[in-house]
Amino acid sequence: MDKATSIPTYGLYIVFIANIISKYAEISPSKNELLRNLAKYPESNYILREEFNNTICKQLKKIDQYDGHILVYGKAGSGKTVAVYQAIRQLIVQEKCFQPHGYYWIKIGNISKQQLADKLANVIGNPKMSNMLFVFDDIWNQEHLKYLTFAKKSIVTSRFNNIKNINTYYCISAPESFTDDEAMQVLGKGRYISKNYDSIDKNMYIKRTIESCRGLPLAIRVISGINLQSNDDWQKAIPIISKKDDEENELLPDYEFNLFGAFDLSLDQLEQDHQKLFRSLGVFEAVGIPVQSILPLWEKWDISKDDATGILKILHQRSLLNFADIDSPFCILHDLIIKYVQQSTDYQQLNKNLIDGYRKRCYGKWSDYPRDDYYYYQYLIHHAIQAEDDETIQEIMRDFKWMDIKLQLDNTICHLCTDIDRVIDYFKAKDMEIWYDYQQFIQLLQHHQSSLCTSIDFVQALLILGDDIDWMKQRALELTKEESNIAYWKIVK
Repeated sequence: MDKATSIPTYGLYIVFIANIISKYAEISPSKNELLRNLAKYPESNYILREEFNNTICKQLKKIDQYDGHILVYGKAGSGKTVAVYQAIRQLIVQEKCFQPHGYYWIKIGNISKQQLADKLANVIGNPKMSNMLFVFDDIWNQEHLKYLTFAKKSIVTSRFNNIKNINTYYCISAPESFTDDEAMQVLGKGRYISKNYDSIDKNMYIKRTIESCRGLPLAIRVISGINLQSNDDWQKAIPIISKKDDEENELLPDYEFNLFGAFDLSLDQLEQDHQKLFRSLGVFEAVGIPVQSILPLWEKWDISKDDATGILKILHQRSLLNFADIDSPFCILHDLIIKYVQQSTDYQQLNKNLIDGYRKRCYGKWSDYPRDDYYYYQYLIHHAIQAEDDETIQEIMRDFKWMDIKLQLDNTICHLCTDIDRVIDYFKAKDMEIWYDYQQFIQLLQHHQSSLCTSIDFVQALLILGDDIDWMKQRALELTKEESNIAYWKIVK
């Protein structure tokens, strides 16, 4: 049999039925997405804020019984996400609430309405998830709240400072500052502070440092990782943190102190090479970043996996990021820290470095990259666009096997369509006519969305559906020749 055996057009839907037995077969979004987006905050860097925790737990218990929606809002860096994570873990693990359905964590962030629709594509109307507790983390746009009420039970975190006309949600305001006791507890967890001071709660310079950053939880955690060995060190740190210049006022208008100054103090104590590596992490999105995606970025500096793990642990001890040293290790940077490091890096060049590193690891065959690196498949096109790497973008757009894997991992076509839309906009802006090809492609995908989201192999689907688009058909045929153990079908008219 030829690699692409011909069948008449009337056999199209027979082929679809014949192929609905396999590749996408019942991927459980609850399992995949929980593993992908579940927040993890190690106890070593955090404390339990009892009053705040109790308030959240009390309302969560109510919606466990009666359904409902909670909104936890407040300034970025005030500890909302950590508090919600701790409360949910306590109720599910210790008090057996939200059983047997559990919860489903979705990081939202600063996204458009279309991007929000993509994130929710797998969960809206999914009967298997209807009784879960949904956690919608870090909403930036208040308009997005109305799209989240499909969930029977939900808790939302947001950086809104003022809440207006929100009747659907029980609103909890996050304390912007640690209490003195809470701040001292966090500082006491710092390896350098605990080593250098027997008692910190009576030290006037430490108290003044807390006051200088208004007790903001993010700032206190970063300060806890700084090696301030004497009262003179603390005294010198205070004006750095407390005074803002015009540039910092523009970057962080909601803060009355120099938050980036606290980050500077921590970074200045790192080795120069470690500073460079840390700043390079600003290329990533504010989501969980697998070490498997950090290694390609650090490829040019010959950093091994063991070395990378050691460096990430140092950065974790500094509270500059959270590092989860598990079977598939990853780290998370607060978006304010990402904003900070991006001020002093060549963002386009970092994206080029990342793309070059990915290319080396998969030898230029994008679909050969390990599929357990969810970040790679979610953001590869984003980084190629940011790198303005036209050649790589066009390679990926012709790698239907890469798209096939992405569809399997996402279990929806929406994310792929969003990627292609970005590519179209990118080439339109550069006045490159190739965008017409991709416009045809996305129209075909959207028209046959229901078929492509079932079980059919993506290359097989394009052989059947893309017969009128020459470049797509030709590329699909080329890919069939590379497969030695799969029989494909094509249409003849």
